[in-house]
Amino acid sequence: MNDSIKKCKCILIISSDFVYPPNHGGRVDVWNKILCLNSLGFNIDLITTIKRKPKKEDIDIVKSKVNKLMLIHRKNNIKDIFSLRPLQIKSRNQYLLFLFPPHQDYIY
Repeated sequence: MNDSIKKCKCILIISSDFVYPPNHGGRVDVWNKILCLNSLGFNIDLITTIKRKPKKEDIDIVKSKVNKLMLIHRKNNIKDIFSLRPLQIKSRNQYLLFLFPPHQDYIY
C-alpha cells in the first residue's frame, strides 16, 4: 500500500439508500466498498437516507463494519412532484442540514 493511502484512515461514505441487505445494484456496490475498505483497516463513517427504519439486525450488521452510522429520514411530499428540482434531490434535503465532521480524510 502506498504512503498516501496508509496516512488516510477515515472515509465518509454518503449513500442515497441504506446499504443492507445488499439486494440490488446500488446497495451491493456501496456495501462491497464498505467491506473492502474495512478489511484494509480504514475507519468508515456512513451517512444514508431511509424511508423506513431498517431492521435492528440489519443496522447491527452495518454498525459492525462502520465507525459511525447516521440515518437521515427521506421526506416525500405530494407537492414535491411539482418542484423544479428532481424528486430524488427534494426528498434528501436533510443532507443539507447535516454539518459534516471535519475528521474525514476522504468523502465518497
